[in-house]
Amino acid sequence: MSYRSDDLTTLFAPDQSVIRPQLGYRQGIVREWNPDTAAGVIEVDGMLMSDLPMLNTTDALLLTPGDVVSILTLSNGGGAGTWGILGRYTSPGTLGTVTALSAIGTVTGEQLAQHSTTSTSYVDLTGGPSVTVNVRPSGRVLLIFSCQIGWQIAAPGAVSADAGIDITGANVSEPTGDRRVRAHLEAGGATSNVAVFGVGSQKMLTGLNPGETTFTMKYRSNFGQQVDFDNRVLTVVLL
Repeated sequence: MSYRSDDLTTLFAPDQSVIRPQLGYRQGIVREWNPDTAAGVIEVDGMLMSDLPMLNTTDALLLTPGDVVSILTLSNGGGAGTWGILGRYTSPGTLGTVTALSAIGTVTGEQLAQHSTTSTSYVDLTGGPSVTVNVRPSGRVLLIFSCQIGWQIAAPGAVSADAGIDITGANVSEPTGDRRVRAHLEAGGATSNVAVFGVGSQKMLTGLNPGETTFTMKYRSNFGQQVDFDNRVLTVVLL
């Protein structure tokens, strides 16, 4: 004999009166993006969504207009609910996948041997160093460079020398004041002028064209005396 109270089905059936959160998935296209603040505009099915939260903040460095992103949605059965960017949607073998797998890429070249010049214009010295990289769609690169500059000159007067970064390839730019290091000495009338300086600098470049770009250290003696350069190191950080 059974009783109605023996039926436990109702205990396991979902309560239709309770609204349960629902997870969803969408895709969007980046229309505007600021990698410094992670503020931007994402288009989803024709709608423009501003400043969505990010679940993978590292991608904020890499996103650029045109990228496709995955979006996680959470709703309570009505209304838009909460949306958050999971990250970029990438395909194997594409540039987007390569940059996602290495959020920060670093390439270094060095030449420790000493080489000299008397040229008052920037010239190449043996061994550079020179570094070639593929600038990412973000167009952002950090340059870190240093060298030792010295001379031994039996003459009074000032001695000055520069080491600067030359850019060729998808981006072209000669060495400038914000991409150089300088050693300078006023001899003060001395008949023997000997000096060695260790100098270094760093420079953030933005707005570069994506593509293969070569960065090369070049050298000059501002007043034409023989100047020696050694321990030359150039590092390019892709962001």
